[in-house]
Amino acid sequence: MNKKIILLALCAALVVSIFSACAGQQAAPATPAQPATPGEPAPVVTEAESFVLNLSHVFTPMQTKHQTLEEVAQRIYERSEGTIVIHIFPDGQLPTGRDGVEQVVRGSYFINMFDPGAMADWVPDFNALIGPMLYQSTAEYSAMCQTDFAQSLKDRAYEQGIKVLALDFNFGMRNVATVNSPVTSIDDMAGLIIRTPNSQLWIDTFQALGASPVAIAWAELYNALQTGVVDAFESSLSDMVDNMMWEVSNYVTMTSHFAGTGAAMMSRDIWERMTPEQQAIIQEEFTEGARRNNERSMADELAARATLEERGMEFIDEFGVEDFRARAAEAFETFPNLTPGVLDVIMAELENIRA
Repeated sequence: MNKKIILLALCAALVVSIFSACAGQQAAPATPAQPATPGEPAPVVTEAESFVLNLSHVFTPMQTKHQTLEEVAQRIYERSEGTIVIHIFPDGQLPTGRDGVEQVVRGSYFINMFDPGAMADWVPDFNALIGPMLYQSTAEYSAMCQTDFAQSLKDRAYEQGIKVLALDFNFGMRNVATVNSPVTSIDDMAGLIIRTPNSQLWIDTFQALGASPVAIAWAELYNALQTGVVDAFESSLSDMVDNMMWEVSNYVTMTSHFAGTGAAMMSRDIWERMTPEQQAIIQEEFTEGARRNNERSMADELAARATLEERGMEFIDEFGVEDFRARAAEAFETFPNLTPGVLDVIMAELENIRA
């Protein structure tokens, strides 16, 4: 009996020592540098630490954006010699949008990929950057992302704990699709029950256009159209193809009311724990990834219109765009806490871009 007791005690001690060793291995990264105080230079890290980051987005694994992000993650892993690992979770499996920004601000090992407006609670002028009826193409929006104005927004985000890696992972201009009747003028927007993301920017915009927006998760949209919960939705043409929306809608009005885009953002505190070499790798690959993604997305959009027309959807190109722009301008008055005169700054930048 005594031998059995001694043997059991030895086994228990061995198990405890193994778990303690494992826990010690997990908790033994290089000592991190202290986060910089806003306005002060970040400490220089010289010893490489290993990082495992989760990246969340709402697209399917078959879509261009996901596939490009997989490439970005692989190139970062290879160039960093395995010290930066990025696991990608599509279809909104992990938090996205504002919830994703919360994860970033809290210092999680997390990259949020979502519309820049998700950062508006921290930097309100992001709502102005992606405001309604501003851009004629995603190329114009990408050019805007290279301006001093866009850089100032990224700097302000950094002060709030958000390192913006890219602002323009584009996926096409967003347009209005309807089930029962086409939108041929601003009058047809009156009372239109339209699905929008759960974003105050979208809700305010479509209310200004006269519609009745309803925030519904994208995964629930197909059924909502099928059962008549909503009459319409808005998205890029490639999204409509990838989700077979021709089965539940019949008309597309080419409003181009928003540039469909995503911003990649991570924690400033995690960023400052990386060596300058690691920072350069992750920044270069996200910048280059956005460029490749945008080239592919432009091709996707051209092909998508042809596919939707083949599937029987009718396109409306003439709808009184100036009336839409006039109404959309009113939405800017409802966006909270915008910097006075920010719309004038954006329009001046657009004039330079178009020139």
